[in-house]
Amino acid sequence: MATPFDDQRRHRLDRLATLLPFLEALPTGALVVDAQGTIVAASGHAERLFGYGPGELDGRGIETLMAEAVRSEHARERARFVASARSRPMAAGRELEGLRKDGTTVPVQIGLSQIELDEGPYVLAVILDLSERRALERRASQAPSSAPGYGARLHPDDRSRVEAGLAVAATELSAWRAQFRLLTADGHEHPLEAEAMPSREADGSLLLHGLVRVRKSE
Repeated sequence: MATPFDDQRRHRLDRLATLLPFLEALPTGALVVDAQGTIVAASGHAERLFGYGPGELDGRGIETLMAEAVRSEHARERARFVASARSRPMAAGRELEGLRKDGTTVPVQIGLSQIELDEGPYVLAVILDLSERRALERRASQAPSSAPGYGARLHPDDRSRVEAGLAVAATELSAWRAQFRLLTADGHEHPLEAEAMPSREADGSLLLHGLVRVRKSE
């Protein structure tokens, strides 16, 4: 025999079910979390990112998807976020180590937004997988520095701004434009400008189509 609590829970889940098509349409992983940090809905992309099967994330605490070292800090930040009723964009630039079901870690960046339902506030967490970027950085760092074009890296003063813009473009699949500098191993700066349009392959991998130009020195 159903109890009033069961009826309330079923009503809440029915309301959240209307969000699932929206979550599945996002090009990144997405979770809906209640005020206590419990996952109440997850997109298929998020389940695959963390190595879980359909429905296995429902009811888990979101901190269980974070590496042990950052769980306490993440729980405090989440509580402050809910209390302040604000949105923190993906462009905030914070990188975290996510924890997969098999115990391996995955670098992620998380953007938070509040969702108001009759039952109270919920949090939408949009999760960007940074594995591809980390792999590119590793390959660049291992490339022979004596070869033309190798040994260059994004100028430290430009990095957070460029990465934030790319994260937003990847999440929204919107046009990205930026001016930045490459710093070569010998200390020379090369001013560049780029524009690109991101797209997603069927397997979820991100592609950038665009061009890079050399800017005239100021």
